[in-house]
Amino acid sequence: MKKENIRLTQAQYDALVLRRKQIIEEERPRIAEQIDIARGFGDLSENAEYHAAKEEQGLLEAEFQTIERQIKFAQIIKHSGSNDVVELGHLVSIESLNGDNKTFSFTLIGQDGNGETEVDIASKLGSVVLGKKAGDVVSYEANEASLGILKFKISKIQ
Repeated sequence: MKKENIRLTQAQYDALVLRRKQIIEEERPRIAEQIDIARGFGDLSENAEYHAAKEEQGLLEAEFQTIERQIKFAQIIKHSGSNDVVELGHLVSIESLNGDNKTFSFTLIGQDGNGETEVDIASKLGSVVLGKKAGDVVSYEANEASLGILKFKISKIQ
């Protein structure tokens, strides 16, 4: 079986470890208590509080399993310390060459970027800027078909 690598910055990895600890020490006990209290309300088949707590427990466990997998297969990426080439963890500024003169800045991260201040390296934008230098022009097809091909100039790498 091929080993899965999940590329993360040290900060992302640390946040996952912290969230895992929070789930174990705070969230699981809180939900277990909610379930115990709800059980005391009687018939479980018609107990909305019980079902809500069980649903929350299921969602939390799914999140926990995802975090466990990410930690298990984490590959911590450290950039070289140089700002010559875009690497994971860099703050990248780009200028739109699409006629709107907009400038955007984002941090290139390993996964699950929020799309505004963090961009995932597997995303269209993330994959085209990775490995590029300041001054390079990159383009990619927008998710929204009406926008077509978007072009940007990498203006700054920090």
